[in-house]
Amino acid sequence: MAQRWLVGSSQAALARAEARVNKAWQRAAEAIDTPLFHLHARRFETPEAAHAALATLEPSWPSHQVATSSLIAHKHDACTGRPTPPAPITSIDWQLHTQVRPDQEKMQSRQQHQACFVVGTNIEASQLSDREVRAADKGQAQAEGGFRFLKDPLFFVSSFFVKKPCRIQGLLMVMTFALLVYAVTQRRLRRQLAHQNETVPNQINQPTARPTLRWVFQLLAGIHRVRATVQGKVHDLIEGLNEVKIKILRLFGEEVCRLYQISPG
Repeated sequence: MAQRWLVGSSQAALARAEARVNKAWQRAAEAIDTPLFHLHARRFETPEAAHAALATLEPSWPSHQVATSSLIAHKHDACTGRPTPPAPITSIDWQLHTQVRPDQEKMQSRQQHQACFVVGTNIEASQLSDREVRAADKGQAQAEGGFRFLKDPLFFVSSFFVKKPCRIQGLLMVMTFALLVYAVTQRRLRRQLAHQNETVPNQINQPTARPTLRWVFQLLAGIHRVRATVQGKVHDLIEGLNEVKIKILRLFGEEVCRLYQISPG
C-alpha cells in the first residue's frame, strides 16, 4: 500500500528527548567507570598490548569515546633494594591512563532522533494537506480518551460475551453511539462553562472549567425520582439535589431543568 509519511518534531519533544538522552549518557558513564578502573590497574609488557586492551574495551562504549590516553612506564632493575644509577634495567611494565568523554555527535543525533515522530497516511496530498494530516493526528487523542472510557470497568463492556459476528457488530455500534453521545455532551458542558464563566469542583475539590463527563456523572450521583400517591393523585418528586448538582443541570438547558423540576436560573 502506497503511503505518505510525515516526519514532525517540536521544541517540547526536543526538550524531553534531551533530558532522556542526558540521563542515559550519565548512566553509561557510570557503567564505564568500573572496567576503566580495572584497565588502569593492569600492567602490560608492551605499549602495543596496552593499546590493544583499550581497543578491545572501547567498542563497548556506544555513547563515549577516548579523550586522552597516556602510558606510564614502570622500570624493573636487576638489583634488590634501592636502585643505583648503573643498575641495569631488566624489564619495563606499561600502565595505561585513559580519560573518556561523551560523544557529542552521537548525543545530538540521538536527541534529534528521539524528538521526531512519524505520521503515515494513505490519503493523497491532493485530498489532505500535510497540515491537515497533522491536525487529524492530534485529534486522535480525544477519540483514544473516549475509547479508554469505554474500556473502563465502570462501563461493564467486559461483562458482555458474544461470539457471532453480527452481535459483535451490534455491540460495536452501540459502543460507538455511546461514545458519540458522551463526546457531544462533554463538549456542550464545557462550552457552557466557558460561556458563563463558571466552574465545578474537580476530584480534589478545586475549581475547573474542563471537567470530564465521567466525573460529572459522579457528581450527579445520588439524585432520585420519588413517586408518591396522595389522595389518588400521582406526584413525581426529585430528591437529592444540591447547589453543585443544580448548577450542572442548568448548564444542559431548559429541557433538562424541566425534567428535574428546577428553574432555568
